[in-house]
Amino acid sequence: MFSLQRLMGKEDKFFDLLEASAQESRSSVQALIRFMKNQDELKTLDEFVMSRRKEKKINDEISEALCKTFVTALEREDIEALSVALYKIPKTMEKIGERILLAPHLFKGVDLTRQVTMLEKATDTLVTMIQELRKSVNLEKIRTHNDQAPPASRRPRRRRARRAPPPSRRRRRCPRPPAVRRGPSAGRPVGALGQTR
Repeated sequence: MFSLQRLMGKEDKFFDLLEASAQESRSSVQALIRFMKNQDELKTLDEFVMSRRKEKKINDEISEALCKTFVTALEREDIEALSVALYKIPKTMEKIGERILLAPHLFKGVDLTRQVTMLEKATDTLVTMIQELRKSVNLEKIRTHNDQAPPASRRPRRRRARRAPPPSRRRRRCPRPPAVRRGPSAGRPVGALGQTR
């Protein structure tokens, strides 16, 4: 049966999927914490792989739902951008786990607990902020959650300074060609003020 509510996007499917995606991001960070605490055990990347696969499946469901839904509670571009950003978290956690697994001798003596706890707090705040989206877009509550986030997660990106192009690529000024007259006075030399003699 045709459902007008489904077509108009009144159901909470997007919010459910975004919350599930944020939960997977949180679980991937928790998997990294467990991975780093047990340094002497035999380590595998199974938790990271499963978390990333679940996240990929959720991301595909969001893309499919965006194609099928006519009207959404949030802008389509915002939903898609949020979905892509959430997918990058488990993917990055898996890459970190791979690097630690490939070079454990370089990891010994390095204390990353501060960074990992910041990651955990940031993902907890992210889950809370996405849950707030379902209730309504209350910017004040979301701002307070953002202010409570760890400072490194709120750091603005630095802009690269524009450098001057190398000398070979700089625009060269060519000397102006001599003034040439066309018409009846062509061939006569031009004076200082542009008058023909």
